[in-house]
Amino acid sequence: MKCFCPENFLFDLQQTLNQTIVLDTEVPPDSDLEILEQTFLVVLNKHAPLCNISRKQSKVFKNPWMTGALLKYIITKNKLYSKVWNKKGTFEYDA
Repeated sequence: MKCFCPENFLFDLQQTLNQTIVLDTEVPPDSDLEILEQTFLVVLNKHAPLCNISRKQSKVFKNPWMTGALLKYIITKNKLYSKVWNKKGTFEYDA
C-alpha cells in the first residue's frame, strides 16, 4: 500500500465501531476504552501497516547525513571500482 486514504480509514473505523460497541450503561467505561483502542489499532494496521526495514536500511536511518544523492554516488563509485577490478589484468580501463 503506497497511499493512505483518510476517508476510507474513517469509514471503515466507523463501520467497525458500530458493529462492536454496544451502548450499555452497565458496562464500565474502561472496557469501552479498551474495545475502542483495539478496534482502532486493527483498522489502522489494515489501512496503514508497519513495514519491516532491512538491516541495511536501518543503518542508513541511523546516519542522518547519508542522503539519497550521497548513496547514489557511493553506488556509482562501487560499480566503477568493480569494473576496474575485474579488468585489472588488461589495459581496458573504460568507465
